[in-house]
Amino acid sequence: MPNESITFSFVARVPGAFLYHCGTAPVLLHIANGMYGAIIVDPATPLPPADESFVLVQGEWYTQQVSGNLMAGNYEKMQEMRPDEVVFNGAAFQYRDHPLAAKPGDRVRLYLVNAAPVCGARST
Repeated sequence: MPNESITFSFVARVPGAFLYHCGTAPVLLHIANGMYGAIIVDPATPLPPADESFVLVQGEWYTQQVSGNLMAGNYEKMQEMRPDEVVFNGAAFQYRDHPLAAKPGDRVRLYLVNAAPVCGARST
């Protein structure tokens, strides 16, 4: 409710790349509207240094046209797992025109997080 808050705390014991998201119901709608991000948990024994590190968060857009150029989320499409766009870091096609760059021989660390609203529900 307005002016209320909630706090989550945890001890990150497992290294890796993880999704965090809004905890307000309906969670599906909030995730589909971009209320998420990535948490990177480094291992207790540090990894070798990387020349380049990238975090890619995959999301999905489920849209409907409200009026003119005004778009809103389409909860029915979300429930049916029918995205209009699959995006990385919130922008469709951004890496087609601006690819991630590294030099030959560089150590590259790439973290991938699936933030699709139905993450884990799909079979691949």
